[in-house]
Amino acid sequence: WVSLGFSVVLCSRCSGKHRAMGAHITLVKSISLDMWRKSEHDRAMAGGNAAFAAHLQEHGVSVGLVELKYAHARTQHYRAMLNARLKGLPEPEFREEDYAPSGGAAAPAARRTPARAPDWTPDTTVTHCQVCGEHFTLIRRRHHCRRCGKCVCNKCAPKDNARPIPEWGMKEAVRHCKECYRSPAIDWS
Repeated sequence: WVSLGFSVVLCSRCSGKHRAMGAHITLVKSISLDMWRKSEHDRAMAGGNAAFAAHLQEHGVSVGLVELKYAHARTQHYRAMLNARLKGLPEPEFREEDYAPSGGAAAPAARRTPARAPDWTPDTTVTHCQVCGEHFTLIRRRHHCRRCGKCVCNKCAPKDNARPIPEWGMKEAVRHCKECYRSPAIDWS
C-alpha cells in the first residue's frame, strides 16, 4: 500500500487508518491491486519513507498516534512541499497558521472544519458544477456536498460517496463531493 498524499509505503493495517482520514488528506492505493496513472507513480516515487521520516525527525515530530502525526502542521507542510515539487514550483515556506486540525487530521486553512455545517450554495446561483465545471441539465442534476456546501454534479458527488460528519451531529452517512472525501468503494479513475 502507498499513501499518495505523503509518498510513503504502508502496511495493510496502516493503510486502513490512512483511508479513514479521507482521500483529501491521504489517498491510499494498493501497489499490486490498483491501476496506477503515470502521475500517481511519479508522486509515489517523489518522496519515500526515509525522506518522510527525516523531515519529521528534523522538525521534532514524534507523535505515536497515526491520526495525530498526520494532523501535525509539519506533516501537512511536507505534503505541500511534495505537491509543489511535482508541479515544478518552489517549495512553500512553513507558516503555522496555514495548517490547522480538521476532523482528526490537519489540512490547509481552506479546509478547516467550521464549528457548524456550511450554508449550501443556492441552486439558483449556479449553472455549472463547482468542482468539474460541467453544465447542469435535466439529466445532470444538482447535489450538495454536506461538508463544504458546494453545488456539484453526480460525477463529483456520487450517492455512495458518503460518510457521517459527527462533529456537526450528522450520524448517518451523508453525501460528500470528491474534494472533501473519496470513498474507497468507488472507482475514481
